[in-house]
Amino acid sequence: MDAVVGRRVRELYPYYTEEWYQDVKRAAIDGEVVERAYTDPLSGKKLRFTVQQVVSPGYCAMTYVET
Repeated sequence: MDAVVGRRVRELYPYYTEEWYQDVKRAAIDGEVVERAYTDPLSGKKLRFTVQQVVSPGYCAMTYVET
């Protein structure tokens, strides 16, 4: 817990692209459902990424399905 509390997401996950962050913002803040092909930067696996708002603005859920 001490390793993550108080740290920014970009510090914890420096390998996520700007495009990934923008997709999450569009879902969490704007309420869009965003789907796209995604390649995991660590494993190289091809995935289908879906993110959508849940509960209220500012909260989102992400799913990754291997393709």
